[in-house]
Amino acid sequence: MGKIKFLDGLRGGAAFIVVIAHYIQVFYPTVFNGNIESIHTKNNLELIFYKTPLNLFFNANFCVCIFFVLSGYVLSIKFFKHNDKEIIISGMLKRYLRLAIPVLAVLTLSYLMRKCNLFYFGDVSSITKTEIMNRYLIKYDYIDILKQSLFQIFIFDIETYNAVLWTMKYEFIGSFIVFFILILFSHCKHKKTLSIALILIFLNSYYLGFVLGCLLSYISINKKIKIKKITLKFLLLISLFFGSYPYYQGGNSIYYIISIKFGEINNFILFHTLGGALLVFVIINLKTLQNVFSSEIMVFLGKISFSLYLVHFLFINSLGSYIFIKTVNYFNYHISFLISFIITFLFSIVTAYGFNRIIDTPAIYLSNKFSKFILDKFNQEEVKHQILKSQI
Repeated sequence: MGKIKFLDGLRGGAAFIVVIAHYIQVFYPTVFNGNIESIHTKNNLELIFYKTPLNLFFNANFCVCIFFVLSGYVLSIKFFKHNDKEIIISGMLKRYLRLAIPVLAVLTLSYLMRKCNLFYFGDVSSITKTEIMNRYLIKYDYIDILKQSLFQIFIFDIETYNAVLWTMKYEFIGSFIVFFILILFSHCKHKKTLSIALILIFLNSYYLGFVLGCLLSYISINKKIKIKKITLKFLLLISLFFGSYPYYQGGNSIYYIISIKFGEINNFILFHTLGGALLVFVIINLKTLQNVFSSEIMVFLGKISFSLYLVHFLFINSLGSYIFIKTVNYFNYHISFLISFIITFLFSIVTAYGFNRIIDTPAIYLSNKFSKFILDKFNQEEVKHQILKSQI
């Protein structure tokens, strides 16, 4: 099945916001933590972004939740179209190599950069007052990098030289949750009851995004729902409001009215996930937005989105930090930030394009080949078994 252009474009747009968000988190940390000691703008502009829906433009966690919903949707839609269980097995066989090869490559790159002392995060953080941990103080040898890349990062919450890799655990385990759901759906007659149970089970975790993405995929194939444009536009606004739920958990603000005070519900994760699922639902039903996200630039960003996600944080903390340190004594804080951002962003785009060509695309090819090889072997053995059985 070919890729759905507008969903690729949505992924690209989300990746773009993640890059901006991490830059803001390093250089304007008050937007995320509300700490007045780290304000760098006049008129408390950072606090306005901190407490209002304007933080949507810098809300990386919302974008990550969109990634998770999209993964659930894309991993399941082919099965719901063809109802072929071999699709599930193929997906399972592909998933590890698909993720592990790029992760190994980017952690190897980060290891080499650390060995060559190319990270200037410690110097820049003393100026920007960001609360992000300086993970480059940790010394890993390459055996550690191999263990992290090939095993630990997909199972445990660990610290690496690349902070964005925390999502790999969710991408890996979440994928297998999707495959498990597909198996259940292929045998279960009471799909509504099963869906409600799955939502309740994963309500308080990032895995909810994979569940909702899978359910959206099922609905889009099996349930033809006609919704008025005005309703979709209203749902779009709701999705963006949910997606702008702030990092500080609501507090005394407009978000207090939607915050759930029951048990240990994590409103931050829940509303970002619900917002991401609503946004995907609206886009797959609204032609106008499909056209927006099918534009050439969005599709290009979508094509390199995984690579851009993997490499950008390394360059913020190396090249970006270095440029800022070297320019801040000649220009004001904000001009230095802009110079650093523009150069580093362009460098990240070029590097992501190369990474996509050299690492990510071959990883997809190899994972597909591996899956086909195993399935072909299995099918050959099955044919032999059937022939022998018929001869007895």
